[in-house]
Amino acid sequence: MKLILSFLLITLFFSQSTSGEQMKQCKIIPEPQKVMWADGKFCFDKSTKLYFEEFEDRSEFFQEEFQNQIKEKFLIDFKLKVTKQKPSKNFIYFGSLSTNEFAWQFKEIIREHNLLEREEAYLLSIENSRIAILANNPKGAFYGLMSLIQLIQVDEKNRLFVDGCLIVDYPAYEMRGISDDIARGQVSTLDDFKKIIRTLAKYKMNTYQIYFEDAIELRSFPDIGLNRGRVTKDEIKELVKYGEKYFVEIIPIFQTLGHWENLLIQPNYYHLAEFPGAASLDVTNEKTYEFIEKCVAELSALFPSKYFHAGLDESWDVGFGNSREITKKIGIAAVHANHYKRVNEIVKKYGKKMMMYGDIIHHHPEIFEMLPKDIIVVDWRYGVNDYEPFVKKYKDYNQPFICSPSVTNYNRIFPHITNSLLNIKNFVQISKQFGSIGFINSNWGDNGGENFREFNWFGYLFGAECSWNPENVDVYKFKEKFYREFYGTDSPLIDAVYSLLSDFGASFTQYDFWRNPFIQWNNTINYQEQNILLFSETIKSKGLTALSLIDNLKKIVTRNKSHLDYLEFAARQAVWYGDKLNYAFEIKKLIDRKNGYLTKEEREFISQKCDDMIERLKQLRSDYRKLWLRTNREDNLHLIEKEKYDRQIFAWERMKDALKQEIVEYDQTIKSKWIYHPDANPYEKDKPQVESAIFIRDLIVKDKVTSAVVHLMADSYAELYVNDKLIGDVRGRRTLSLLVESQRSKFFDITDFFKPGVNTIKIIVKNFGENVSAGINVQIDLKTTTSHHRIYSDESFKVSSDGKTFVEPKLITVRFISSEPDFERKITSWYER
Repeated sequence: MKLILSFLLITLFFSQSTSGEQMKQCKIIPEPQKVMWADGKFCFDKSTKLYFEEFEDRSEFFQEEFQNQIKEKFLIDFKLKVTKQKPSKNFIYFGSLSTNEFAWQFKEIIREHNLLEREEAYLLSIENSRIAILANNPKGAFYGLMSLIQLIQVDEKNRLFVDGCLIVDYPAYEMRGISDDIARGQVSTLDDFKKIIRTLAKYKMNTYQIYFEDAIELRSFPDIGLNRGRVTKDEIKELVKYGEKYFVEIIPIFQTLGHWENLLIQPNYYHLAEFPGAASLDVTNEKTYEFIEKCVAELSALFPSKYFHAGLDESWDVGFGNSREITKKIGIAAVHANHYKRVNEIVKKYGKKMMMYGDIIHHHPEIFEMLPKDIIVVDWRYGVNDYEPFVKKYKDYNQPFICSPSVTNYNRIFPHITNSLLNIKNFVQISKQFGSIGFINSNWGDNGGENFREFNWFGYLFGAECSWNPENVDVYKFKEKFYREFYGTDSPLIDAVYSLLSDFGASFTQYDFWRNPFIQWNNTINYQEQNILLFSETIKSKGLTALSLIDNLKKIVTRNKSHLDYLEFAARQAVWYGDKLNYAFEIKKLIDRKNGYLTKEEREFISQKCDDMIERLKQLRSDYRKLWLRTNREDNLHLIEKEKYDRQIFAWERMKDALKQEIVEYDQTIKSKWIYHPDANPYEKDKPQVESAIFIRDLIVKDKVTSAVVHLMADSYAELYVNDKLIGDVRGRRTLSLLVESQRSKFFDITDFFKPGVNTIKIIVKNFGENVSAGINVQIDLKTTTSHHRIYSDESFKVSSDGKTFVEPKLITVRFISSEPDFERKITSWYER
């Protein structure tokens, strides 16, 4: 009778309540489908037991997870014992949604919400004397436990309790998770990978897609990923097993067309490139498909998931090199579609279902007509715009798809949270309406993976919220829940810090942040005096405010306290950046006003500014290293230290060196010119282009050459010859890979190749793409026993498009913005953006 009465009361109250109309605010992430609060509470004590009528094989794991999370959350050692005998009171019960007294008690609710048909569903009932978690399988039971743990509170005597309620819950999306870019910089330690898996599971995400490129060990190609922090096969096996324990499926993202620039600049893999320096594989070369199949075979055996994500995004190089002729015959869409079909057959051969990114398909929409219907398209959209025209196509063409928004972390010192909130929420909701079968939240490590992945948890958890219950998303409520759950307090100070740091993600990029301050100003900011002073002071002021707030937060944050170190670092970066802009502008204005003729006091003023920048950069570099190594392997860190911190330090040191000259020169822009064939019109539409060219320059040497060094940059591939002897080449185009960017400018020591008399420098140049021409930027530093000369690319070079007729080249002062190389320190020029 008691059970029947309880059921009637629950049903009556539940039917009147919705998740938006509750007496109390639910603080669970993700927001449950239905919550009904009740009077009373369950109090934990030493006699509280766990009783498993079902899922007994997971009892030890559930017990450990409960104890670990309680200790992490409240710093309380609370141990629950598992009992074989069902207690009469003070216990947590695990059972099936189909057969037991609790299932009978809630049978109408179970039937109303089709819980027996929902794989990950659970029902959580909290009464004064008992807690019941009902589910169809261990995964659903685990999710019920995760909700219970989030609801637990402590009283003034540090005793655990949880308020009475009934939760009926299940996800809207079957697949929910993240993609994690480890290919461009940060590669987690094994412990950090495991922490990521645990955290995903804690918030009911069941999919972890790791974006590898070359950062994985392959037996067939043992040189792939060497010195790149690659994840070993044994580590993958351990992570897969760990993921299974936490109900998280690990799916590899392994590129099978584009984004192979890290590999294709290596001599062993030149033959697989669409053209020299390309990021895309050559689809006309059978060796390409042998390579793909060997990789797919190994990875399919390594990852038990039924899915294989083949990448296939941003393959913009296809059709401009070896595949040019076939592209002319059948069209770029068919070239791509044929490749997709071949890769799909390879993937299916090894028992997998293929996923791929959808950007190229939408760029060439006729591909929809040719695309196999068993391919799942991962549709990535990171802006805030109208998504419907894109997702509608999947429904029109009956193509399964997964929506993939982003945490908007890429190329920023901190994520642009406002953008990510709107992007994730709106894209998830519209995609669900058009039949999306899953949700994957993207992060990217563009340009060396400098942006700490620890910043991504806000966006990840918001993605968990949206993909579980997309129709009941409240951004402001989520913020409170996240801060309370992640930091142990929902103090307004935290939201203020996140808002300030998010402004940095919105207002400047890492390109702006690291730009050489003494070359041509960046057009992304209006560098009139009034605006630059306002912008720099605003950034600095916000950074200082954030630092002050973080100091206060250190006193009240109780969870993930070490995470404040990352927030503090981002704020310190912003303060430095504000000063950098201000100092550089002050220095420029002073030198311009005095035409370089500075007094001793003025030189001392500039020197002090430079010293301040240098010392703070060195401290930031040191602190960055420490934060990186908390969670990541050391591999790839050197690229950020060398190509970002050290280059910036060098720019300020060079400014200090300039103070030693009688006339102080501000500009550090490269002095040599970009030269092209006179018929070339690079990057101009509907004008003639010269895609191949030969440049020559004769040098007459009378004395013994003691040193001869060439600095070479190419648009976009160049081979350097001295007296018809191949010295080396420059390949690689603008890319998101810091590794490739670091090799787009090179020094070549040609001392041993000189002879008395006439020496011919010959550079064979090619470019590939649309509206492109072949061009170079060259400096030659030549020292003899009696002289020292610096030769620049200018009218003294000759150029030919056919190797027969040589003419004077066309000079372009600023083709690419870059800094002057330093031959003594062997610091190459750098392509700014």
